[in-house]
Amino acid sequence: MNNVAVITRIKNIKSIAGADKIVVGQVFESNIIVSKDIQENTLGVYFDSNLQISKEFLFFNNLYKDNKLNKDTTQSGFFDENGRVRCIKLKGVKSDAFWIPISSLKFTGFNINKLKEGFEFNDLNGIHICNKYINVKTKQYRNKKKINKHKENKFKIPLTIFPENPDTEQLVKHLEDIPDNKIIIVSEKCNGTSVRIGNVKVTKSLNWWQKLLFKIGIKIDTSEYKDIVGSRRVIKTDLIVKREISFDKYWADKKLDVKKYLFKKFYKEYFKLDIPEKLYEDIFSLDTENVDIYNNFNFYENKLGILPNIFKTWIYDNYYNSNTGFYSKDIWTEATNCLRGKLHKNEIIYGEIVGWLNNDSLIMGLYDNKKMGKEFIKKYGKKQHLVMEHKKVNINY
Repeated sequence: MNNVAVITRIKNIKSIAGADKIVVGQVFESNIIVSKDIQENTLGVYFDSNLQISKEFLFFNNLYKDNKLNKDTTQSGFFDENGRVRCIKLKGVKSDAFWIPISSLKFTGFNINKLKEGFEFNDLNGIHICNKYINVKTKQYRNKKKINKHKENKFKIPLTIFPENPDTEQLVKHLEDIPDNKIIIVSEKCNGTSVRIGNVKVTKSLNWWQKLLFKIGIKIDTSEYKDIVGSRRVIKTDLIVKREISFDKYWADKKLDVKKYLFKKFYKEYFKLDIPEKLYEDIFSLDTENVDIYNNFNFYENKLGILPNIFKTWIYDNYYNSNTGFYSKDIWTEATNCLRGKLHKNEIIYGEIVGWLNNDSLIMGLYDNKKMGKEFIKKYGKKQHLVMEHKKVNINY
């Protein structure tokens, strides 16, 4: 549901065998367990299992499992302190999401009579209601990533020039909009990661004399066309352009003991054996905190027989590269290399990268089967890869 709460009605309410206080209804084809007092077509707020409900909402509606966290401490709900919406199972019936009557929003001070079915929101009347649930490890990764994030988009590319991949509307939210007896087309979507490449006009990097001419009023072309690569939200090309300069700074800032550790690890991966202690001592007797061993060309060729850029590339790909995101490599640039230099001006191609990385790991991670039946989970497990039959296709453009 695009990580928002939705005003909607609950339908198809049915009793649950052996339960006298709860029933099961449906919202957006999801089964939801609610109180027996809820009537068919009652208007309420729907939260899917991707969401985290705010502390304010849980507090005022007495939904915390720990009653000391609720406004009315004599009442308790079933939410943990983190507010995550979970799939639950009661009396053998699964509940895939959470739904609550619209009166639950009265605490915001907003006139709930003005809320119409289909309204989507994260905040109401200035009060936070919900957001996408992000686990602790992901938050830590994102915070770490922010530290290394470039503050400026080098090419200053507005979204009007290089638009992001469009979002796809969810079928389940529009089922009632499809007239009866209409012919529809269902197409297959391979699940991967979004990519875009375009030959678009960007801000040109001027040298010192061009800047001088521009400053004194002489007309200088300050823009040029370049092949720009991006994921759904992030432009990747501006990070690649700075690779050499930023890597030099990265390596220069490292302490000697860190350099030693990294080189030892590189040697083992490259030669498939541990570096001999004598050779290790000889190598680092040449180095100090102020000497960069990866730039010592004679050292590499004479002692090891490898070029310095091999070590440099290994360090970059494994430890420095902030351009890879979730993946161990920049799959967006690699996947679009076949299109570089072949696009017309202002032409943009949007696509989906599917398949495997070079290390045989899938582009997409594991899928959670928690909403599937017991027999399905028994056969395929609680989590699985979504693997589709595919053929390798060479793109000729």
